[in-house]
Amino acid sequence: MRKAILAGVVLVLVGGVAFAQSSAYEEEGWKKRFASPTYGVSLATLTIDYLDNGEEQEDEILVPGIDIRIFNGINVAKRGGFYTGYEVGTIIYLLGESDSYDIGGTGYQIRDLVSGSIFIMSKYGYRIDFGTEAGGFSVGLGLGIGAKMGGGSVDVYNEDTEETESAGSDAFGPMLEAALEAAFRLGQNFRILGQLGGYLSPASLEWDSDATTVIGGEFAPVRPDLRFGFALNY
Repeated sequence: MRKAILAGVVLVLVGGVAFAQSSAYEEEGWKKRFASPTYGVSLATLTIDYLDNGEEQEDEILVPGIDIRIFNGINVAKRGGFYTGYEVGTIIYLLGESDSYDIGGTGYQIRDLVSGSIFIMSKYGYRIDFGTEAGGFSVGLGLGIGAKMGGGSVDVYNEDTEETESAGSDAFGPMLEAALEAAFRLGQNFRILGQLGGYLSPASLEWDSDATTVIGGEFAPVRPDLRFGFALNY
């Protein structure tokens, strides 16, 4: 799993270099190539289910994640308008340990949870730009559709016997995203931007209680996401 996460990070970095080295459109005007790295955070709701004295119990916890992406596109206006392109990235969720759950008089914890995925999406967006050629600000909306693959692992820790049972899973499936954007433009070609949105995707880590004999878990398919970065027409 850790190798898969490392591969995802390498994919993003290599993709960014490849995008940066691609030749720009020589045509002046609104057809310009566009490169945009963004770095952000995401939150995933993890539903924990277990049996306590024969009764089904549930608990929901929030798992934080990091989000690294590179976007490359064409038909990007210097001062607003429609754009389209492709985005590659990786999202990794990490949880050191959860609260303790009392099951049959024994305390259990989820520890060392890792869930990561790499993805590629086709992106479409529109910006409304305000200001002069020297600078201004813009607002816009972006949509994405693509696919991801990923995996994860988790340990269930028995506090009495100090034994660890592990569960893991992987997933491949579609990924849909929508985000609002606000940006400050400096000159013709450079923007500092922030994006707030969410994406819909199957969980990269999902396991039932049979995998650990005591505790099952499942990520919610919808997850909010907040990113910051910069955009460059060149």
